[in-house]
Amino acid sequence: MFKRLKVVITLFLLAISILPLIMFSSTFLLSVTNTFTENDEKNLIEVLNRNKRYLEAFVEMNINDMRLLSNSDNLKTYKRDEIEGVLRRFLLTREEYTKLKYIDKDGWIIEVRRSLALYKKYDSLNVKESLLFNNGSFCTVIEEDGVDYVAFSAPYREDGRYGVVVGYIDSKKFDYILKDYNLVGLGNIIIQDSFGKNLFRMSKEDKKYKEDIIEPIKNTDFSMIVTIDRQDIRNEFLNDLFKKVALYFFLTVVLAIVFAYIISESINKYINRVIVSITTLTRIKSSDSMLDNIEEVEVFKNKFNEIIERLNKDKIDLSDKVNLDSLTGLYNKRFLMEQLSSKLDEDSVDTYFMMADIDYFKRINDTYGHMVGDKVLKALSNILKEGIREGDYAIRFGGEEFLLVITGVTKKDALNIAERLRKKVESFTYQEDNLNIKFTISIGVTKYKNNIDYSIDLADEALYNAKKSGRNRVIYKEA
Repeated sequence: MFKRLKVVITLFLLAISILPLIMFSSTFLLSVTNTFTENDEKNLIEVLNRNKRYLEAFVEMNINDMRLLSNSDNLKTYKRDEIEGVLRRFLLTREEYTKLKYIDKDGWIIEVRRSLALYKKYDSLNVKESLLFNNGSFCTVIEEDGVDYVAFSAPYREDGRYGVVVGYIDSKKFDYILKDYNLVGLGNIIIQDSFGKNLFRMSKEDKKYKEDIIEPIKNTDFSMIVTIDRQDIRNEFLNDLFKKVALYFFLTVVLAIVFAYIISESINKYINRVIVSITTLTRIKSSDSMLDNIEEVEVFKNKFNEIIERLNKDKIDLSDKVNLDSLTGLYNKRFLMEQLSSKLDEDSVDTYFMMADIDYFKRINDTYGHMVGDKVLKALSNILKEGIREGDYAIRFGGEEFLLVITGVTKKDALNIAERLRKKVESFTYQEDNLNIKFTISIGVTKYKNNIDYSIDLADEALYNAKKSGRNRVIYKEA
């Protein structure tokens, strides 16, 4: 019946979804292309500075490690064993460091590796060690024993003493720092110290690049040397951008089709719902804007829905009255046996039954009368209802007996809940006019074992044991 309308709605929604997106995408593409063409040098410098900032942050982080060592609270006398202990403990917490050195102005060098410590007097520092010693907080590349290390240093000054602490990281562990960056359109990238030693090199030998950019690295004798071709960078950028835009257009069309289909289906489902509501006397939803502008349909819809709502309310009220205890407002035994039992069988969580009974309730009835006794039952019902969580059940099982069904808890939790309720009742006083009535409850607890009657019997046995043991207590019965 609505196939033609469905097609029209779908095509209309598709048109109003795709056309604005295509216009926006075209404008956006043109704008981005022009912006990059006009500001290619700014973008290029930003790429280089990003690499430079990352490298400087890495250097500063490791220099800070050396500052931490040189200012260690554990260095009090600067004796050899004390210095060795501080350096060795630091190595245990920093896997990236291969070794550490302590060099002071008096010509002593203390070197600590993971398996040994060396002590020696130097006649003169080599060129690289002098560079570290004189600059204090500094970084350079040092070759020792055939291995290239990136060395980080920080000075210490204490009671007239002066020297540096130096940390060594194998340069092979240093290679990763720039490899995650997008180097599209860039040529050679070299990190080189002032002595011509390469810390890092990434080359594209298949292209010739027209200019070099050299950027010094703070707190080091390193420089970043990058060879580039601006036109090549621009072309690479545009190629990548066009690929992304093509993918964007494809996704846009797919999403627009999905969107149009979903909306048209929703509209058609609602139209069908109106017809079904009229024929089956079910409620017509009031959120449909298509009917709101038709006065006659709107009047009919409101009157029809009023009747349906009244019938549904009467049905709900009747169902509640059947399942609720008239005195306390709690669920009754019928609800337990006819509705809750099937729900408990379906649930997979641990469930506990608690059978509670007012101690010496007959005395209350005999002393104050049944009307006061009923009010005491209501007061207890409120305490139990407020003392359990949403999703648990409080049931008046009969007379002064109440059954609590607690789900999704451990045995320890269940016993804690029962004990908390017992104490709350014990501290409660029912007051009316000149009456002040204190009472207590006994509680029997057991774990539900997929059988209502069996579990109730066990909880009842536990309650009997609580009564027999002196009342006003919680007893657990193992299932």
